[in-house]
Amino acid sequence: MTIELYVFPPSPHAFKVMAVASHLDIDYALHMVDLRKGEQKAPHYAALNPNMRMPTLKDGDYVLWESNAIAQYLALKRPESGLLPKDERARLEVTRWQFWELAHWDPALDCAQPFEAQAAKLAAQPHLVPAPHESAEPYRFYSTEDGHASYLITEPGAPGHPAILMQTASGGQVKTTGCPYGSPAGYKQLVAYLDSLKTWTRR
Repeated sequence: MTIELYVFPPSPHAFKVMAVASHLDIDYALHMVDLRKGEQKAPHYAALNPNMRMPTLKDGDYVLWESNAIAQYLALKRPESGLLPKDERARLEVTRWQFWELAHWDPALDCAQPFEAQAAKLAAQPHLVPAPHESAEPYRFYSTEDGHASYLITEPGAPGHPAILMQTASGGQVKTTGCPYGSPAGYKQLVAYLDSLKTWTRR
């Protein structure tokens, strides 16, 4: 049975799984998910991937999403390749770098993109909803539907504009990260401002 890959080819996440499949000489059927047209939100695709993101793999009745998980699944199809080592420690080396990619490399690449593109990408995420704020300050706020993350996008006139910040919490610790496109001093003001808000992290 041919593996099916649902991808938006220009995305590095899609290119990653396509490259692994090609490297391992695994036959696959390609299904285009055009993010520009919002096809990731189509009901038939959302049924496969409730995050409404891509890539997604379908192998018979089995469905898997997240690019690194897909890469590992493909590697397991060709154990003789050694792409995913059998030795536990060697395999964990692969996993460690995949975690590093998601935690550090991906955010760094995102910040390398123009502010306008990043702001539009964030606002278009199906799992985020606009979050109202009481002041008339030039910011746009978004949060996940479950309230587990807060985002701030600056608008003209805001300190440090342009900038995008994200606030999350884990184990009682609040963490603010983001992409500073404007002045460092203004960005520090924004971090302090976001930390002062009574968001879900303060409940």
